[in-house]
Amino acid sequence: MSGSLDKSARQLALKLLQKFGKIGSLSQENEGVYDPDTGQTTEVPPTLYPITFFIDSQKTGQLRANGLISNTDSIILVSALELGTIPKANDDITATSISTSIKSLEPVWSGEEVALYELVCVI
Repeated sequence: MSGSLDKSARQLALKLLQKFGKIGSLSQENEGVYDPDTGQTTEVPPTLYPITFFIDSQKTGQLRANGLISNTDSIILVSALELGTIPKANDDITATSISTSIKSLEPVWSGEEVALYELVCVI
């Protein structure tokens, strides 16, 4: 059960990203569909999610201490409310200025729900 803090924090994250972010899309691969009669797997095109994202600077801390981020990686912030799906490693983010792949992610909780995702990406 989400509380009022969840609702306001998720809305604020979305509002700030829409004001200061870039428009792009997140592409998630789908598993193929297996047909037992033919023994073939049919390819399913990736699902595209429109997103507004913000490229953030790296901060020293837990990600760097655990070796999860290197000097060449960037942090991309995406609103969980806008996205509507959970991003995964190897999903792609594209926009007019960048094309990148997600290396790892860290959810930022607003209480009981995720407000936004910090995506470690190779740019």
